[in-house]
Formats: sequence, structure tokens, C-alpha cells
Amino acid sequence: MAYITSDRYKEVIYSQDCRHKLKIWFNDVELENADIYCEKLTVSSRIIPNGSKVFMLENFISKEATLILHEVDLSVIKDQVKISIGTLVDNEYEYVPIGIFNIQDKPTTDNGKTTIKLRDNSVKFDFNYNGKELIDNNGGSATKLQILQDICNQAGVVCNITEFLGSEDLIGIYDNTITGRTYVSYLVGQAGAIPTINRDGELIFVYINNLVVHEIPLHFVEKYSDGDLFKISRVVYESGIIKYESGTTDNDTLFLDSSNPYVSSDKQVQSILEIVNGFEINSFSTGKIIGNPAIDSYDLISITDGDNTYITLATNELVYNGVIIQTFDTEIGLEERKENVSLNGENTFKKWAKTEIDRVDARITSEAGRIDTIEISNTEAIKEIQNKFDGYTPLNQTLELEKSVTQIQTDTYTKTEINTKLTDGSVTMLKSTTLTADDEGLTVDKNDSKTKSNLDADGLEIIDKTGASQEVLLEARYDENLGETIVRSKNMRVEKYLNIGTHSRIEDYENGTGVFWIG
Repeated sequence: MAYITSDRYKEVIYSQDCRHKLKIWFNDVELENADIYCEKLTVSSRIIPNGSKVFMLENFISKEATLILHEVDLSVIKDQVKISIGTLVDNEYEYVPIGIFNIQDKPTTDNGKTTIKLRDNSVKFDFNYNGKELIDNNGGSATKLQILQDICNQAGVVCNITEFLGSEDLIGIYDNTITGRTYVSYLVGQAGAIPTINRDGELIFVYINNLVVHEIPLHFVEKYSDGDLFKISRVVYESGIIKYESGTTDNDTLFLDSSNPYVSSDKQVQSILEIVNGFEINSFSTGKIIGNPAIDSYDLISITDGDNTYITLATNELVYNGVIIQTFDTEIGLEERKENVSLNGENTFKKWAKTEIDRVDARITSEAGRIDTIEISNTEAIKEIQNKFDGYTPLNQTLELEKSVTQIQTDTYTKTEINTKLTDGSVTMLKSTTLTADDEGLTVDKNDSKTKSNLDADGLEIIDKTGASQEVLLEARYDENLGETIVRSKNMRVEKYLNIGTHSRIEDYENGTGVFWIG
């Protein structure tokens, strides 16, 4: 899966006197002499999201970039943005494409420096996917591959996938309240792979037991720290209602997303284990290293120190400002690898109800993201539905179900509220908020919310969930480096007055900004 370079490139890239050149295209128009304008390029991509220590297949790997240009003509800045970095190899520059990006916010300019925030084509999947037309046009069902291709068509992204585990399975239901990104993650996860966008902007699957290993010479590593070894010997899907598992507890367990509607049997989980079994990496982080832009975050890096060789995921941040510097950081926490699932979350229960009803001798028609009608054709079907719903009795072929679930777990308190009503064949779901208290404090999160909060004895954090990096929006705590308590914000908007101390105030004044003494 890694980008293929020449053998000479591999020799030159880690040399001390290596020379580079940057190329940037805005809407397919090259910015001539890009190095003259580029003050700094930062590119980051994580196979494990910031703020998490859990390795999961369903994490959609996104690549983010920040481009700072000096004294550039703003009229040339247009979508899409393509970036490549060249390295001088035997008197000729060999270019490695960094990726194709989309401008996320309006570029900002300060003192002649223009900052441009970029994300790869994964951002195009952030829309609610509606599969009604596809399913209706295919006689009431479509294969998983057709669904994946339809999502890519609606997103405007090339699907570089032709087959995968279960790709020909027929699906007859859909939910248009779920984003295309989540659907893709579900489809790829149940196939034993991880979704990402390649350097040409196409959707690809990454199989973790088929990753390329890049060897980095130890003398180029400023510093490193190693942690726990993570090795997969077991796969578990557990929703709180059903559980499928395969493998042994000799090593570590890979947990599948409990809300994935496409995981439906022990046999399927066994097939996933056959794909991922034996995958082994170290928790590992480095200081600054001479950078190699040909390394992807879903590659592996190998560093040998004496008799010890450390292999880990190439989760990294690359910085270019004439030279290339990378830092690598992959951490998988032992505590978070415990079998510790929130039971009966909204998506989990919705998936369970749909799946089980579909197996009954009944006809299900889906519309507007929910089950609209259930026509029960025989008494055996009625009995099976009764058994599935734990004794709830259908009345005049109308099934009414109300169920609330609360779980308390050792060392972690999780409250999940579910209000589910199945009447006249209509399913109505109410969203729930989850509160988790553990060693990291009290975390408040909600399905599909843009932020989450964490409160502990040291302070408060509000975290932005919209990007792959999950940056801190607001932080209030004691800063060890400054030696004082502070409040730090990434993006603060003061509606009217900003009062500082006792006698100072900043506010809008006519067409500018006013700073006033108050007393």
C-alpha cells in the first residue's frame, strides 16, 4: 500500500544534505516557485485518533494539513489543493505526492502570512447517506459492494475497491440518519480492513497484515520511548444483546464497533480473525526524525536498537519548511483493551431490531431511514417475534415495544438511556447521552455531537470531534510549565465586551476595534 519510490531515493532521503522542492496546485493550476511562498507545511494522519488509545478497524483514517504561505496572491487560492514534495536524487528531483486536499475554512491572513486548513477527500463522506433509490431500483435489496459504490458516487470520490469480505451479501434496509463516513467504516470494518483515502484522493481498504515496513536508521532518531506490545489473537463483537467471538485470549482482543449493523454471525467474526490474526505492534513514540514523505500513517516503521527491534504503526506528523521533519507516535492503552462495552447504545439497539426482524418470515419495507411496515404472514412468524422481544406480545398484528437499559461497569460508570417504540411497524429512536467516569475523569459525550467534555480533579476540557485530531477547544487547569492556573481557548467568540482586569475593556467600535479604560 505504501508509495513506491526508487531505490536511490531510499538511500538519499535520510542523508544530512538532502535537498527538497515543494509543488502546490490550486484547482490544477501550479503555484510557481512554491518554496518562495511556503513558510511551513504540516501534514498529520492518525490510524488511532487523538485522545484514544483503542485500535479499531472502523476508524476512517483522515489526513489533515496546514499550509502557511507568505505574501501570496489570495486570488490563486482555490479548491482543490494538490501537494507534492520533491527530493534531489542524482541531479533530478523525484516527487512524492502528499495528497489531494479540500480547503476547510476561509483562509486567514495576518501580517502577510496566509494560513490554509486542508483535509483529504474523507471529508466528502460527511453527509447523511440515503440508500432508498439504490435499493428500490434493485428490487428491494443491493449488495454491500453496490452500497459502497453508491456512497462513493454520492460523495464524488473514486471507489478503488472491487471486492471484499461479504461484498456480495444482499442488504435490504438502510438508515438515512447515518453519515456516509460511518457507513463506509461499517462496511470496511466487517471486511477486516480499515478505510482511508490514498494520495490520488481515492477510497481504499487497508489490510493490517499486509502493511509495508520502513526501516529507519537509529542514528537519525533523536529519542524514542517504547510501551506495551499489542498482538491480536481474538476478535469480539458485542452489542450487549448479542456476542460473537473467535480466537484465544493468549494475547490481545480486537473489538469491533458494537453498532456495526453488518456484523451478524460467529462465522463472519472468524473470517475477520483470519485476516487480522497475529498482527503485532509496539506502543512507540519518537522525537524528531529526518522525514520521509513516502511513509503513510498506515505503514509500519521499524527501529533497531542493539538486540531490540521495535515495529509500530507510522502514525506521524510531517513538517516541511525546506527540510522535512517527522515525529511518530502510536499508543495503545492496556486499560482500554479490557472487555468493557457500553451496552445497548442507540445505534446498537436499532441495528439489532432491524436485523432480527429481517430474519422473520415477514416483509420489510424501508423508507426515510426507518422500518415503515411489517406484514406478518403466519403464526410462526408471530411466535418468533415474541421470542425475539422477550415476551412482548403483538396485538392485532401490531407490535409495541418499550425498553430502557442502564449498565454499571466495574471502575467505569456508563449510563445509556434507550427509548424505543415499535408501533404499527414504525420504529422511533431517541438519542441518548453517555457519561463515563474512570481514571481519566468524567467524560460527557453524545452520538453525532460535534464536541465532548472531560472534567477531572485537575481541570476541564472541551474537545472538538469534527476533525481526525480531536483538538481541545477550551481548557481550564493548572499549567505546570507556566506555574499558574490558566484558561486556554482555540476559537473564542466574545459577543459584546471583553473585560480584562478591573479597568480595561475591548469591544467593536464603529468600523474597528476599541480599547477603553473603565472605572
